[in-house]
Amino acid sequence: MTEVVHINSNHPLVGTWQPADDFSDVRITIEPGNDTFAVSAVDLSDSEEAEVSAIFFDGDYLEFSLYWSSTGRRVTHKFLCQSQDTVSSTYSYVGQEIWQRHET
Repeated sequence: MTEVVHINSNHPLVGTWQPADDFSDVRITIEPGNDTFAVSAVDLSDSEEAEVSAIFFDGDYLEFSLYWSSTGRRVTHKFLCQSQDTVSSTYSYVGQEIWQRHET
């Protein structure tokens, strides 16, 4: 049986999030959606908006993928509430580089 999770505006994940160490200019905004969350992301350094996909909430973790077209990087985040003003973000990404032969 599938459990429907109702999301409201006072859910602790709702808000705009940034890394606590200010290492990145990315801001991720989470808003209540129908039966899950709506997620958007922007890099403030160049105003690039990420393409968001694969949003999934299991009642504890919110998982989503961001695609940054300028770099070709796809980042998958898992957010978990730590407190009212803190989430932990576990993330992974796939990157792409161009390599060239090293002449010895």
